[in-house]
Amino acid sequence: MNNKFYTVCGITEIDGKILLVRHTYGAAKDRILLPGGFVAENELPTAAAEREILEETGVQTKAQSLMAVQFKAEQWCAVFIMDYISGTPRSDGYENSEVLLLCRGSGKA
Repeated sequence: MNNKFYTVCGITEIDGKILLVRHTYGAAKDRILLPGGFVAENELPTAAAEREILEETGVQTKAQSLMAVQFKAEQWCAVFIMDYISGTPRSDGYENSEVLLLCRGSGKA
């Protein structure tokens, strides 16, 4: 099933930095995003987040908790906090052109 309605993404921290990808297509082309994607038929959202992050970045994660859900008429997206398990971040060369580890902001202006 090609699902375009249910999506997930995950926030993964590795050595104090957040795992992000530079997207390669569509409206998000060249934007830096959290790795994620569509939930397959009969797949739990947590499993989808783990699968998508592994496919896109080579990093194995485990969904820890739900951080947020965004609801739009055409699509919803669940955002998970992920535990880093293993793997060296690398681009999939298809959905993203680059994998980045960026420092979290200090929260100070």
